[in-house]
Amino acid sequence: MGSTSAENTGAGDKSTTGVGRRALIKRSAALGLLSVPTMSFLSACASGGGEDQEKAKAGKKTAKNPLGVNDGAQMEFVLFDGGFGKEYAEDAVKVYEKNFP
Repeated sequence: MGSTSAENTGAGDKSTTGVGRRALIKRSAALGLLSVPTMSFLSACASGGGEDQEKAKAGKKTAKNPLGVNDGAQMEFVLFDGGFGKEYAEDAVKVYEKNFP
């Protein structure tokens, strides 16, 4: 049958050592305990900047404007030029400018 000991030596192996079940559990628990504060710290780094921007007033919701975009509001967005390229964002800007000049 199988063994859960840390040392597994077979007939053909000279001296093969592995990680035992207890050591694996201890390492997993330590990793879990370290990951919580680390993720909290990293999420604090990803928070928004310090600029205070005024929110535009909402526009009237209609069938053509279901999100209630204000006609005079500026559109601002951040684009990550990744695998999809920039074309989809440029097309969205054209549609926005057409609907809200």
